[in-house]
Amino acid sequence: CHCGAPYDAIDDRLVYPDDPALRFGTTDFTLAVAFKPDTVTGSKGLLDKTEFGVAGASPGWAIRVSDDDIQMSYDYPGNPNNVYIAATNVLTAGAWHDTIVQLNRAAPAFTAFINDVAQSPVTVGGGVGDISGTKDLVLGAMTTAGSNPMDGTIGRALAIDKLLSDADRAIVNGWLNAGHA
Repeated sequence: CHCGAPYDAIDDRLVYPDDPALRFGTTDFTLAVAFKPDTVTGSKGLLDKTEFGVAGASPGWAIRVSDDDIQMSYDYPGNPNNVYIAATNVLTAGAWHDTIVQLNRAAPAFTAFINDVAQSPVTVGGGVGDISGTKDLVLGAMTTAGSNPMDGTIGRALAIDKLLSDADRAIVNGWLNAGHA
């Protein structure tokens, strides 16, 4: 899935119906999003294919912000810890953030790249499981009902069922940046 139109998510969201291609199941995956927050306070949704606040009951994945951090939700039945801080103290209000987060299941760890700078990998505790949930994909909020909407602008987004090589990640980062440069 890729969305290329600038998007003001102050009080709106885009909902993309469930697609089997976005049920990453037991594969590695990469999420990428360019966004400019108006504030860096509170929890807000960027790309969400799970159900906020229902740990283990709604298999799927999400990339969110929490204050000035990038969070990943990795949710499957029996997962005791479904939210991970993928990058800490990296967001600034009013600035664009080209964000790529990858899950390497073999590690198992999330690695975030913020404006093409690698962050320290974050170990996925509780193991890795099947995240083949059937929730709709929401851009700009944490649920289809619109809870925790993003305040700011979302430029481009991408979700893919593999890890990117360094060369491919550079291409994706350039594509993210071209949407707001």
